[in-house]
Amino acid sequence: MRVNRLRWAAGAAAVGLGAGLFGWHYHLDQGVQQPPTVDLSHGECRGTLDDPRFAASLGSTRQVRVDTTFIPGGSTLPDILSCFVDGEHRRDLSVRVSGAGDEQGRTTLERKDVPADAQSFPAGEAGDRAAVVRFTCETRSGAGGTERTWYYTATAAVQNTHGNSDPAPGRQKTAELAVAFAHRAAEKALGCTNTVDLPDGPYAFGALRSDLALPREGQGS
Repeated sequence: MRVNRLRWAAGAAAVGLGAGLFGWHYHLDQGVQQPPTVDLSHGECRGTLDDPRFAASLGSTRQVRVDTTFIPGGSTLPDILSCFVDGEHRRDLSVRVSGAGDEQGRTTLERKDVPADAQSFPAGEAGDRAAVVRFTCETRSGAGGTERTWYYTATAAVQNTHGNSDPAPGRQKTAELAVAFAHRAAEKALGCTNTVDLPDGPYAFGALRSDLALPREGQGS
């Protein structure tokens, strides 16, 4: 139950819950190499990265290191979840979901996460290497407890490491990753009680964001 999960997580003092090496396996079919798959066996990332598109985003990586951070919020603050996948010095995948108590707070939190080359799609924005998607999550703290609505942003980013020449995934794929992560996080780690409304791909993109030239958090004017 969600109450037990929060009690356990609070006892962990809101620190990183797990880091480990997990094997990525190649499935060979008549000599054809297929995208690898990953089994995350512990931590709050369990169940949130089991979509095969996350494995495919790291290409031919055989081993990964997975770092999980989960910060429980309870009745006064939203939960926060982040998963970082170190892809054996080839590609890294980072996903994070964070929320606020209102739309304005969410906008403030996500400003630094919007890709520099972002183009809008329903409920989100995406660039060639990163994407964000927005959704609301209703929770209840305990039996008969306070019901709250949180305004979340899920972020997914794929980065090449050590000058690797692998091409960028492209905004269609990064949008798919962000939406898939939002779905899984809402169902698993966040424990949303409502039906989370997220768009289905393929995504039709709007114009390039015109306000990205404005100074962002941590930048001068």
